[in-house]
Amino acid sequence: MLWRPTFGISSEAHLKKATIMAGVQLATVKATSGLVGSGRATCEVRGQEYRLDAPPLIDGPNEEINPVEALLGPLAACAVLFVQYLARTMKIPVDDVTAEVEGDFDPRGVKGEDADPILSAVRLTYFVKPGTGADRDGIERLVEVFRSRCPVHRTFAKAVSITEEIVLV
Repeated sequence: MLWRPTFGISSEAHLKKATIMAGVQLATVKATSGLVGSGRATCEVRGQEYRLDAPPLIDGPNEEINPVEALLGPLAACAVLFVQYLARTMKIPVDDVTAEVEGDFDPRGVKGEDADPILSAVRLTYFVKPGTGADRDGIERLVEVFRSRCPVHRTFAKAVSITEEIVLV
């Protein structure tokens, strides 16, 4: 079986499996991964497959994205998707949103040396093209609501310091 994250709201059968905590039904995500050669894994999420490669640091082929890059990608994707959704629901016109995420870690720890390989810093930059009538305050409200409601951002923020910047384009 390969990687399958599934949001608990996606099907009635899955909702029955969702965890109940403090009287609230939690959404559950699931992913499966398996090896498909030396230094390469195939991941499956809700029937969609993608490949990840080990980086050269641990003798990987480095032809596909690596797991650390894959860890940062969803933060950028959530930023653009959630800000787009919030712009629509909060009626703040936005013509376009892109996001860039960078993270720093000490590669010596990956190689077994005396260093912690945890992400020590993450930088998230939002590039927002405001629509007609939108101002910087409105865009900042969108980002603030995103920060408080996105599970990916909230998880990252509890684990590592995130430096964020909003650039109006």
